[in-house]
Amino acid sequence: MRSFRLKLSTIAFLIAGWAISTPLIPTASAMPNFARKYSLGCSSCHAVVPRLNEFGWKFRAAGYRMPDEIGQKQPQFNLGDYIAGRMNFSIAQTSATKAAPGSPTVNNLSEQFTGASLYPIFGALTKNISSEMELGFKIASPTNNGTNKLTFPVSVSTASVGYYSGNEDAWFLGRIGIINILQGYGGSDRGWSGSPLMNTGYPISIPAYEANDNKPIPGYTGLTGSNMGIDLGYVYKEATIHAEILSGYAYDATDNPYAALGGGALKTVGAGAGANAGQAPSANTFDYMFWGNYILTEDGGGISAALYLGQADLPTNATVTKSAPIDSSYWTNKFKRYAVYASYPIVKFLLMGGYEGGTDDSWTLGTNPDGKFTNGPVINSHGYFGELDYPVTDLIGVGVRYDAVTPDGSQSSMDNIHVVTGYCDYNFGDGLQLTGTYTTKRTNTPASNGSGGVEELGTAKNSGFTLGISWIQ
Repeated sequence: MRSFRLKLSTIAFLIAGWAISTPLIPTASAMPNFARKYSLGCSSCHAVVPRLNEFGWKFRAAGYRMPDEIGQKQPQFNLGDYIAGRMNFSIAQTSATKAAPGSPTVNNLSEQFTGASLYPIFGALTKNISSEMELGFKIASPTNNGTNKLTFPVSVSTASVGYYSGNEDAWFLGRIGIINILQGYGGSDRGWSGSPLMNTGYPISIPAYEANDNKPIPGYTGLTGSNMGIDLGYVYKEATIHAEILSGYAYDATDNPYAALGGGALKTVGAGAGANAGQAPSANTFDYMFWGNYILTEDGGGISAALYLGQADLPTNATVTKSAPIDSSYWTNKFKRYAVYASYPIVKFLLMGGYEGGTDDSWTLGTNPDGKFTNGPVINSHGYFGELDYPVTDLIGVGVRYDAVTPDGSQSSMDNIHVVTGYCDYNFGDGLQLTGTYTTKRTNTPASNGSGGVEELGTAKNSGFTLGISWIQ
């Protein structure tokens, strides 16, 4: 097995090196169904896949049609113009060292199928109506639970219908269903190596939750991803503004403790989580998001802003008694997230940056027989990133990004996270894409110093190289 892994590691690096040196074919397609429909290469919509240029962003904002086609009859329906599929694989070499002094470094080499996506009925259907759907397939775990088979759970990433009305310079739009809640441009768009850390989940420390030996709750920014809801927007030339009503987030004890609600219009507690407490406090409520973009240049320069107002019920682990309030098993965290992004091209480089801040409510549990709650300290979090991308050609992009996040500002340097990522994105021009990424991450965290259980500040370290392989047709 060791010999086999070493061979795979060698092959991974050889592939990456070969990809950099191979002559390029000047045509490619990011979503091949649109390329088939309009006879376009990926450079028409992308400044290296997946980041969009102005033409590509307006194509998406117009419901996957040319803006001057809004209100115009669509070409004859061809199923191949509305369906696509993608498969993803990865080879990763990682190392991790815990924060406690003297902790060993653990190395790991893995090769895995990381998932697949199917895009059925994806695009402009009529002169005003468009649809968007992405079904995700991923191996749950290679566990032997009485069989030798792997399970392939299906998730619905997006499933929405949109209506678009106007002309090529200005149009209204409305979307309903499971939607991508932020369609960014430039610094707020999808990056070559994924989203900045401030846009993704990171642990947020709430002392009352951790008092019962619970780990820090996973963070949820609400600024990216998909959610069930309604989106209303207006595009005027280079500017756009959107307002959304969303189902929001709910605790699920059987899954990721915080998961976006995609299967229903209202919030519910997780399976069994509220059996003794009745309806959770924020059930039958909605979250709200507002965002906008302004395009400065056609090749990625722009500014964006976003605001998310949400609420989610945290399990308090309090014992429910007959005299306790019906919602005593939960505390409603009315959280806020806000962010600004900016990007601008300098020569051929694209310089990007962003800042995200937020607040989370916490609680304290009283000692009275009713076990009633009172407000605790507000948890302030913030993060930022800076990134520099360079498109070598229409098919190759290289870059580097620095991320920093402070999940709890009151703890100063106690829980800061710092990440440096270097990457190379290579598109073959026929649907095959390779992304090589090297990441190093440092997390400041309290760690036992081995004497009497006293804690001191330590640094957990993670690093690794990943070769991502994606194929779409």
